[in-house]
Amino acid sequence: MKKDNIYAKACPFLQSIITSNKNESIPVIVSLKSQKAYTKSNVSALSKRIKYELPIVNGFACDMSIPQIKKFYTNEDIDFISYDSSIHTIINVASKTIGADKVNTMGYTGRGVTIATIDTGITMHRDLLFPTNRIVGFKDFLKNNNRPYDDNGHGTHIAGIIASSGISSKGKYKGIAPEANILALKALDQDGNGKVSDILS
Repeated sequence: MKKDNIYAKACPFLQSIITSNKNESIPVIVSLKSQKAYTKSNVSALSKRIKYELPIVNGFACDMSIPQIKKFYTNEDIDFISYDSSIHTIINVASKTIGADKVNTMGYTGRGVTIATIDTGITMHRDLLFPTNRIVGFKDFLKNNNRPYDDNGHGTHIAGIIASSGISSKGKYKGIAPEANILALKALDQDGNGKVSDILS
């Protein structure tokens, strides 16, 4: 492999730090060219601990020092090495992203408006019940239950994005229309599946 291409197997972030002389441990995901390309014992010799074997990318996740990563780059069996980035939920920025927070301050909070959700149902969640109960109706097209329920969770999640008061999180996870009413229609089952006819009914 040409020297200029040694780090071509790396994601941009790893390329930016690979010239560092630091010896800190870095979380990485290593993809192999074939299933038999590199044995677990070979990997263990370079990494103190394999976190996961990842069949979906034909590889594994582990921690490596920069010298170990450099050594890995020269192995022809390695297809790609990427930084194992941290991920975070960011629902608390939804309102700001679409500008709903500014509209809310102008008095447009959904008060007096009823929004129907056709989903997996709804749970009597505190953020939809306080300071006032805004679940104004529920219809179950699958089991004909009268009491609101959500055996999947998706419907409640969507209702929260729309109309959560944010009371449980002190306003952090307030919905886009925090004073709107919710009419929950359950047309999807516990696995989130259904038919077009269930929705059209």
